[in-house]
This record gives sequence, C-alpha cells and structure tokens, in this order.
Amino acid sequence: MFVFRRLSEKDTNFSFLTGNEAFDEINKEGNVQVYIQQDSIKGGHYVTYLLLQERENTNAILLGLIRYKFTNFANFKKDLIESGTSKDIQDRFAQKLSEKQFSIIYLSRIGVVEKFQDMRLSKVLNILFEFIIRERRENVLIYAKFVEKLRKIIGSSYDIIVKSSDENWGSYFLTSKLIKFDEF
Repeated sequence: MFVFRRLSEKDTNFSFLTGNEAFDEINKEGNVQVYIQQDSIKGGHYVTYLLLQERENTNAILLGLIRYKFTNFANFKKDLIESGTSKDIQDRFAQKLSEKQFSIIYLSRIGVVEKFQDMRLSKVLNILFEFIIRERRENVLIYAKFVEKLRKIIGSSYDIIVKSSDENWGSYFLTSKLIKFDEF
C-alpha cells in the first residue's frame, strides 16, 4: 500500500538520499531530520509530505518527499530579479497577479530516494502535491527552481520563466504554474 502523508516528528529514522549533490547537501546525515526541523511542525516555514510504501509485517519505506511553503509577491519578485528575469516579465507577473487574488507557493523540493528514481515517482509526487493545493479551492501561483538536469521532474506542466545559474544551484530553470480555481 502506498501512503502520502504529512511529515511528523516520529519520522526521524527514515533514510533519505537522492544521489544528487545539490539536493543532498542540506541533508548530510542522509535522513529526514533536517526536513523535520524546517517544517511547520517545529515552527519552520515549510510543509513537507512523504510518499511511503507500507508492506505487511515490515517497516514503511520512504520513496520520496515534497516540500513547499506559502510566500508573498515580494519574495517571488526577489527570485525573479536574482535569476535575471527581465523587468517586462516581472511587470507581467505583477499585472497578472493583481487581476485576481492568488496565493503564492514556493515549491522547494521534489525528491525521490536514489534507488527509486527510475520509477517516475517525482511525477506522482507532483500530482499529489497539486491535488493538495487544488483542495484549497483558490487561485494559486506555484513557482520553483529546478536544476537543469532535473527539469524532466515536472515535465511540461510548468512554464519556464528563465534559465539562469548561480553558485548554489549551478544551471537552473525558474518555473511557474498558475492554478485558477475559479475557471473550473
């Protein structure tokens, strides 16, 4: 059975390494402890969900996780500026977001444990994440940075705003997706 649920303080024993240096750098111990410390359950800003496989008579296996946080337009604009997005694109986002009330979500992590990466679980995680967001029944702008070689994680469902690079991320894409609930 597969379970998609919120991270909890009891999850400290789950091993979590993706095999991607940039991704695993924040998680040097190879477990979910750093995610617990940064999650809202411990007063942090992030919301983290785990995808688990539960088997009869054995402990659950962590397959992957997704982490996000609610933010505001000022933080989104800061990321637009830091990634070298043109003033014209920044203004278009400001205009679009001012037309309707949008919540803004920064999608911080979609991570799959290294030995399960060939199973396309990142797409499953993204679908489950969007289900949770759509349950809110409100207009949402989701944005994320994806390391260039991991762009396939989200496929074509997110628009590329700009391709950029910096010391921490290397080459990456700043992407976004608008979910307009009132159009459904």
